[in-house]
Amino acid sequence: MQASRKKQNYIVNAPRRLAHISTMIKTKYWKNKEFQICYKFLMRAKYSIDAKYRASWRQKMRQIMPEKMRAKYVGDPTYRMAHQQKMRARYAGDAKFRATHQQKMLTMKHVKRADHQLQQRTDPVAAFIQHMQEGPIYTCVSCHRHLYRQTVVKLNLSRYKPESRQLLSAMLAVSNSKKDDQLYICRTCQTQPSAMSGCHQRSQARRHAQAAASH
Repeated sequence: MQASRKKQNYIVNAPRRLAHISTMIKTKYWKNKEFQICYKFLMRAKYSIDAKYRASWRQKMRQIMPEKMRAKYVGDPTYRMAHQQKMRARYAGDAKFRATHQQKMLTMKHVKRADHQLQQRTDPVAAFIQHMQEGPIYTCVSCHRHLYRQTVVKLNLSRYKPESRQLLSAMLAVSNSKKDDQLYICRTCQTQPSAMSGCHQRSQARRHAQAAASH
């Protein structure tokens, strides 16, 4: 009877006992250098020999490491800078990594765009109100009209044919835009490159007329 009660207490107290042993091992690991070396050797040997332990360890790391490394990246400026330099060097020197990263960024861009389009379709009124609150603050580089966000797109010269690209470059050369400015073009000028020249000429004429009237 007494032996049975002891066995029952042993089973009931197992979690507390295991926690105590884990704490003792951790304390010894950090305080005893020789024990730390032996423990690492044993764990590496077990990892290489025991497939079940290896799979369990990998699963555990997949669960805890992303959040742990993210917290370290955010909270440790030195680690963040070293990680950024490491990733830049790997991106420049590893073609396979570069291709994988580019594909990942492209996928994320498509997902983000799809989410945005879905949100606009789900609540178009809220999207419209948001654009109206910003006001007509986006200037087309071709016709120079001040427009709302939904009527313009970001300017990307590489998407245009050589003659259209040359015309847009000439427009930018006479404007006061800086190299780092984000430029926009209205959807009308974007879809009708042949109209760019006429829009630009009319815009220049309006500017000259306004300047003459002010004098």
